[in-house]
Amino acid sequence: MSRKKAVFLYESKRMRWFALAGIIAGVLFTILMMHEFKGAFEDGSFYLGGGINFGFCKMLGSASILIVGCIAVMSIFQFSDWHKKSTQEYLLSLPFTQKERFLAKALCGYGTILLSGITVLLGMIYVRNCYITEFWKNLSGIAYSDIIMGNNTMWQLIQLGLQLILMMLALYSVFLLAHILVSRGIVAALIGTGMSFAPIYLWSVGYVLLYDGWFFREMQLDIPKYREWGQYLGLCVGSGFRSTDMCSQMESSSYYIIVNYSNFWLMLFAAFATIFIIGGLAYWISGRVDMARTGIVVQKKSARSFISAGMGVCFGTAFGLLGAYFVGYRVSGGDCLLVFIMLSIVVGTLVYLFMKKMLSISFQ
Repeated sequence: MSRKKAVFLYESKRMRWFALAGIIAGVLFTILMMHEFKGAFEDGSFYLGGGINFGFCKMLGSASILIVGCIAVMSIFQFSDWHKKSTQEYLLSLPFTQKERFLAKALCGYGTILLSGITVLLGMIYVRNCYITEFWKNLSGIAYSDIIMGNNTMWQLIQLGLQLILMMLALYSVFLLAHILVSRGIVAALIGTGMSFAPIYLWSVGYVLLYDGWFFREMQLDIPKYREWGQYLGLCVGSGFRSTDMCSQMESSSYYIIVNYSNFWLMLFAAFATIFIIGGLAYWISGRVDMARTGIVVQKKSARSFISAGMGVCFGTAFGLLGAYFVGYRVSGGDCLLVFIMLSIVVGTLVYLFMKKMLSISFQ
C-alpha cells in the first residue's frame, strides 16, 4: 500500500462517524421540511409567501448558524491529532509529509460535507415532488401565479442545493486555514468562526455608516450596489439565502415574495474562489509549520498580526457604534461620527495589542 493511500485511509477512518452524522442530519432536515411544508399547505401560507423554493430558502437561511457550529465542532475533532504534541511526534516518524497529511484531512473533510449536502439536496427534491402537483393545482386562481410558478422550477431548487453545498465547503476552507495557523483546536475553531462572520459584520457596520441618515444627521452617503455585497461577503454564513424580492400586490392587503436567482453565477464564482484561494493558502502554509513550536498559539508573526488586527477592527467598530448611538441619543446634536472614530481607534488598538500578546503565548 502506498503511503498516500495509507494516510488517506487513516483520515477517512477517523471521519466515518461524522460522515454518518452528516447523512443522518440530512435525513432529519428532510423530515423537518416535510413537517413544515405540511403545515404551510394546510393554512395556505405557501400561496401568499412565494412557494416551495422560498420555503427552502428560509429554512436553509435559518439553519446556517447551526451549520457553522457543526462544521466548527467537526474541525476540532479532525485536527485534534494535528494539535496534540505526542500524536504529532508519532505521525512525524511515519513516511509521509505534513502536506500529504493535510491534503488527506482536507479531502476527507470536503467529502464528508459534500455527502451531507447531497443528502439535503436529495431531501429537498423528494419534498418538492411530494407537494409540487398540489401546489400547481391550487396556484392557478392566485394573482401573480405566473411569477410564482416561474420561481419554483426544479433547476432553481437545484441552485439552492448547490448554494448550500458550496457555502459549507467555503466555510470548511476557512476552518482549515484557522487550524493551520492556530495550534489550539478550540481557539482555532473560535477564530475560524470569527473569520467567517467578520466580512458580513463589517459590511453591516458600513451599511449603518452609509445608509443610516439618523447616524450622520445631514450626511447620508450611497454606494452603487452596496446592499448586494453582503450576499457575497456573508457567503460562508448563509447570507445568500436571504436574497429576496418583494412582488407587491395591494389587493386584499397581501403580497408575494420570490427568491432572487439573478446573482446565482456570481455566488457560484465567489464560493469557488473562496474554496480554492483559502484552501490553497492553507495547503501552502501546512508544509511550512514548524512542529517544534506547536506550543505557541499562533506561530507566525504575520498571522498573529492579521488575526489581532481583524479582532481589533471588529471589536473597535462595535464599541464605536454603541458609543456613537449613545451620544446621539443622549446629546442633542452630538457628533456621532467623531465618537465612533475615537472609540473605534482606542478600543481597536487595545484589543489588537492584547490579542497579539495572547496569541504569542507558549504552552510548551
